[in-house]
Amino acid sequence: MADLRTPWDAGPYREEEALKLRNIGSLGDYEVGSVDGPTGTIRECLFDDEIWAVRFIVLDAGDWLPGRKILISPLSIDEPEWDGQRLPVPLTRAQLMRGPTLGVDDPVSRLHQIDLYAYYGWPPYWIEEEYYEIPPHPSNIMSGLSQEQEKARDPHLFSTHDTIEYRIEALDGDIGYVTDFIFDEDDWVIYYFVVDITENEHSRSVLISTEWIQRIVLDEERVYVELDRETVRSSPEYDPAVPITREYELELYDHYGRPRYWEQGGDTEDEEDTRFSS
Repeated sequence: MADLRTPWDAGPYREEEALKLRNIGSLGDYEVGSVDGPTGTIRECLFDDEIWAVRFIVLDAGDWLPGRKILISPLSIDEPEWDGQRLPVPLTRAQLMRGPTLGVDDPVSRLHQIDLYAYYGWPPYWIEEEYYEIPPHPSNIMSGLSQEQEKARDPHLFSTHDTIEYRIEALDGDIGYVTDFIFDEDDWVIYYFVVDITENEHSRSVLISTEWIQRIVLDEERVYVELDRETVRSSPEYDPAVPITREYELELYDHYGRPRYWEQGGDTEDEEDTRFSS
């Protein structure tokens, strides 16, 4: 199962070993397999804009559950078959069919998430587990929100599908739009947004670290970053056909003059694990 961490809780091992980074856009070709056969393909991912963890993979179940979408936590995935483009889950099709589902266009509320965690027995990410000698069953977990807030769309969950083509707003104006996301296959945490910059009919792609994002504004369909346009414009070009290496990341961080995430310290036994904090 995935061990979700925040990007900036990187341990010392990351100084010597680059992350195993992948494009979320590539997951559209992956099959999600239950214990009794294929269940569908990946429609999108839902990520948390506070610590950038992928909270859910949204499954398009196709003909066997038309008009519905199923949310799967990365915590429920067995060892991914990256070369075979398959994500196995230890659940049957019947379990998935009986579980909480949503209409294709329905927003994801905190109430729906509570139902999911209660049904599948996943640990809710907004709970600090170390506060309990025996963690309570998800059905007894409340989100700490009002009833109205629990029923409304979770304001911290964003769809990778919907966020594509959001404009990037730098400190001094618009500089491009989102085309993809880069996540770590071990942590299921988004480290970079892929941004297209098109000027004078010439297009190039660059990466912006999620650490440099100030906020995402749904109503404006914009991502605000704490960078100026010229610095983004002149940053190292990103080629999706070429794997991201530590050398490339060194060039990227040196260009922006920002602290390298792999040099910012790691977890200790006394440090709080923020994987499940909201």
